[in-house]
Amino acid sequence: MIRYILTALGLYLIAKDNFLSCAWLAWIPELNCTVLGSISDDYQICTTGKARFKRFLLPLLLILTCVVSLFMMLAASAADSYPYGFLLIIPAIGGSIGYLILHAFALYDLFRACVPDKAVLFLVLSLCVGIAEPVLIMLAAANQRKWIHI
Repeated sequence: MIRYILTALGLYLIAKDNFLSCAWLAWIPELNCTVLGSISDDYQICTTGKARFKRFLLPLLLILTCVVSLFMMLAASAADSYPYGFLLIIPAIGGSIGYLILHAFALYDLFRACVPDKAVLFLVLSLCVGIAEPVLIMLAAANQRKWIHI
């Protein structure tokens, strides 16, 4: 619960300070990845002029993974009628890996936008130490610098 509150508060503060319209989504548990993707996309647009559409891809991969996992559970319960249900694990694993990679890129953009001199350190700590991610997002929110909006 503390992890969720710190992550939501940090994402909300960063999004609100940079005038993102979807800042309130940080408080909805599975949709806060949309805010992370929006912060990442906004930073990418401001620095490179290109959007990577993480604001749409992160929630899409999360939903895809959840739906495929649900189908896996249904196929496992009806194993007699659908003997190849175990093959559904392949898209579930692919969706999970895709989500984790996009999440890491979005976190790196967030840290580069807010604390550019410590972005790599913050990313490595976030990926290696589970409880570090919300704490580092809060630190980034407290130390952020505003980037230029187009």
